[in-house]
Amino acid sequence: MRLRLLLPILFLPQIAFACDIPPGNYEAITESEFSLSLEIQENGRYQFLHKSWLPGDLHHVGEEHLYKGTFECEGGSLTLNYSDTGKPISGVYRNASTSELKFPTDKESMVLDFTSASNTGSIVSGWLYWPSGFVKALFK
Repeated sequence: MRLRLLLPILFLPQIAFACDIPPGNYEAITESEFSLSLEIQENGRYQFLHKSWLPGDLHHVGEEHLYKGTFECEGGSLTLNYSDTGKPISGVYRNASTSELKFPTDKESMVLDFTSASNTGSIVSGWLYWPSGFVKALFK
């Protein structure tokens, strides 16, 4: 009887047991002609969206690149597999403050931090990804 209860648990994804990163949408606070967003899904998959557009009256001219893949998560460490470069990229989930971005106000939130990623060829690299709700409230 115990074996029947244990077998389904063995086949659950690793993220169900050891991931401290909540699924959801995260955004980098970027310059005005591009945006970066990352969706962490409950099923062990992610979507990364990179949008860019021309300035001024030509803002309607642009490009979108959507990258999809799987991720591995252990505690507060996240590795995105199959990134835009085809190589994995790792980041950490940590507390951050808007003062790190030289904002005049000091507001804190948990972020996905890819600023120390070794895969520096990836567009994901070098950015903090804030929860989308936090970013929307920040720029209200």
